[in-house]
Amino acid sequence: MKLNPRIWVPIAQFLTVVNVGAVYFAAQAAEPGHATLHAGLAVLCTLAVDWLRTRARGDDALGDGRMTELASGSGEMDQVRHELAEVQERLDFAERMLAQRREQDRSPS
Repeated sequence: MKLNPRIWVPIAQFLTVVNVGAVYFAAQAAEPGHATLHAGLAVLCTLAVDWLRTRARGDDALGDGRMTELASGSGEMDQVRHELAEVQERLDFAERMLAQRREQDRSPS
């Protein structure tokens, strides 16, 4: 299946801008894992734009190297997702511990 760059380049550019904006809002909400995830997605979308433009020009020799970069970025995104899941688990644990502590402080001894 051949990708039409006239359609997909603007879509990838839009997704890049949306993810960069999402980095700002996630950082404002003090969610570093979430912000990092959006930053990684923005980088991947930028690489996709570059790859689509290269394919549109017919320079497939450069396309193989870019695909390798894109694949390595995907591996990094998996690692970021894993780290984000760990951070969420730790946050849930800390919230449970705080709730238990509050319950102990409220109960008369």
